[in-house]
Amino acid sequence: MVSELKLCEPYKAVFCDNSTINLETIMRLKKRYKLYIIFIIARSGSTWLTELAKNSNVLGVPQEWFNEGWIQTEDRALGCSPPKIVGLRDINTYAQWLARSSASPCRVVGVQLSYYQLLAMQQLARVPSSAFRDITFFYLRRKNIIAQGISLYKSASSGVFHSYQSTDHSDAYLSKVAYDPDRIKETIMGLLTCESGFEKHFSDHDMTPKRFFYEDLMANPLNVLNWMDRTITGVLHPRIRTLPATTVRRLSNAGSLAWEQQFQTEFPDFCREVDARRSSLDSGDVSGPLVAGHLPISLAG
Repeated sequence: MVSELKLCEPYKAVFCDNSTINLETIMRLKKRYKLYIIFIIARSGSTWLTELAKNSNVLGVPQEWFNEGWIQTEDRALGCSPPKIVGLRDINTYAQWLARSSASPCRVVGVQLSYYQLLAMQQLARVPSSAFRDITFFYLRRKNIIAQGISLYKSASSGVFHSYQSTDHSDAYLSKVAYDPDRIKETIMGLLTCESGFEKHFSDHDMTPKRFFYEDLMANPLNVLNWMDRTITGVLHPRIRTLPATTVRRLSNAGSLAWEQQFQTEFPDFCREVDARRSSLDSGDVSGPLVAGHLPISLAG
């Protein structure tokens, strides 16, 4: 486990004028916007969800605004700019800027946080838990953690995490990654560490985030978007009438499926033990009756 002090280092380096999030900033943002946070697990469709939300014109741009790697770069991602590009060295100024620049016309603002980003933000925002009242929390993960672990292992090994990174060589980099069951196991255990860490955080802080899964998003993205909108704003009628166009695509292929089948055949006890350690995989929060006119969408391939 990385120390919380180490986790904060990237933010303290980037926000060298002030890396402490003030209570005043949080209260000001809550007053001006409808705020939501999506707690994410890697390789659960969060990048695609960001682009869907952005193009919906309703949900803002729930980017990983505090991604510990990206925040140190000068690389735009899905139209979002890190602090160096906009010349901001105070984390409070950055938070207010990102809210203004990413808010939807109905003043909805979202952000995604991984488990380790959450730990860092806890250290950088020493404010009472009551400050986060009235912020909507979601939790996105994946039911099929074996496929998830394989996807993360291949991305980490190749350096190709998103389809918008595609170059003439990116597919070749992915295809050259060798099947390594030990490293896949290690990756899956890392995902479990994040899941259990989130569950402990939710329990310790009496939080009940609205839960959904990659599989829900893949089966019916339009329903998920409108469910999120209803949850955040309380507006009951669907405001997102058609599925927004996106450029993000899946990186997995038939080779990943073959690896998954091979891994499950070779290590059935490990797979059962992993499943036993996970919290409920019920989609109850999002799997209610579909909004009228929103039929399930199949995204095979």
